[in-house]
Amino acid sequence: MYLLSASYTLCDLDWTLMGRRYRPQLELPAVFGVVDEGGRSPFFAYNAGITVRWKDLPFSRYVYTNFESGVGLSYTEHVLAIERQRHPRRDRSHLKFYWPIQLMLAHPKRKEHQLVVFIHHQSGGHVFDVGGSNLIGVGYRHVFRERCAGIEGEKTGLRGDTPPYLPGTERSAADSRATCWERDPAGQESPGTE
Repeated sequence: MYLLSASYTLCDLDWTLMGRRYRPQLELPAVFGVVDEGGRSPFFAYNAGITVRWKDLPFSRYVYTNFESGVGLSYTEHVLAIERQRHPRRDRSHLKFYWPIQLMLAHPKRKEHQLVVFIHHQSGGHVFDVGGSNLIGVGYRHVFRERCAGIEGEKTGLRGDTPPYLPGTERSAADSRATCWERDPAGQESPGTE
């Protein structure tokens, strides 16, 4: 299966769990796939859902790390061959529940270039049918605009001065662009904008 995905960041969240502050992002991913099973013509698969992405993991200053998981729906033009093999006497559905689990790794200075290790689980969930399948793989992810974690003094090494933005809240022109702190080549810290 060949996948192409795009994701829209819906909002930044601000949670405190066991005394530690986390700022995950709520995202809307859409995944387009071309399934080539070898024995028949390639066909299309479509996945969409809602996910939570954790970007402020404590070791991200050494290896920039994101973890993402969520839930959604998946539709394939044809029932997968592996599903027919595993469940030969059962009706199979083209529509499934979609559960993506992804781990993204990158160099801290090149966060836009990420190695992705993923499991995309698809299951009927006893609603559409019984049983499912997993797609396990490795891929490349390019982030066109990496957003700051905006955590002042946290162990991630990222600092910022902008609180999480939630759609529908009023923002003035003065705070319409988030400020991140970057280190210039001379080693001085200077504010930059996303």
